[in-house]
Amino acid sequence: MTFDELPGWTFEVEEIAANAYRVRGVDGAGRSVEASGVDPAGVLQDCKRWAAQYVVPGASSALVDLIGRACKEWAAPRPVEPKSPRVRCTMEPALAPAAIDALMPPDLIVLWRNFHAVRLFEDADYGQWGLELLSPHESAGETAAFRRARPRDYLRNDIVVGRFLGDSDLLVVRADPGAADFGHVVVALPLDRRADWDRPATSLEQFVRSFIATNGAKFWVEPPKAP
Repeated sequence: MTFDELPGWTFEVEEIAANAYRVRGVDGAGRSVEASGVDPAGVLQDCKRWAAQYVVPGASSALVDLIGRACKEWAAPRPVEPKSPRVRCTMEPALAPAAIDALMPPDLIVLWRNFHAVRLFEDADYGQWGLELLSPHESAGETAAFRRARPRDYLRNDIVVGRFLGDSDLLVVRADPGAADFGHVVVALPLDRRADWDRPATSLEQFVRSFIATNGAKFWVEPPKAP
């Protein structure tokens, strides 16, 4: 069974003995909650209360579903094209809800409430391709380093949320609630000034959707034209 207030969660009630019930809930990130007791309605409410800690009110669960499906489909390493490197998608669910500023973009809150770490289309053999989405702790460290190293390019409330494996590009989310580009995604290039950085999506969910749809390609980079 599902509930509108807990998007992405599915619950099952099972009678395990006479007048004894077990309720188990699972979500798209692979987390589960479970409880047992003699009152099925009360046990279900307990599980729903625990699951609610991971839900962002008013936010979509689409990002969780996208990542969950990609990690199932690409769990076993395989090439995207013949003779290309083998890639895979992996995730680590958040074992406990993270303390996150409620003013951050909703899809970033959803990411960090549900996942500790995510690697999308990682080169399974040499680690020279793919995207690593960072945990809140890793993001804070990368953001501080980015601010120190690039003071002329850093803007207030830039948050580094990802690293591209094999190069020095960084995935940045704009998190200034008062700015017109709140929630937009920017790809910070190591040698270029901010004016030349790519702006591939207006939200993290939109970016991840496109990245998965193109099997980990840098879809925002215009392919070179034939001579």
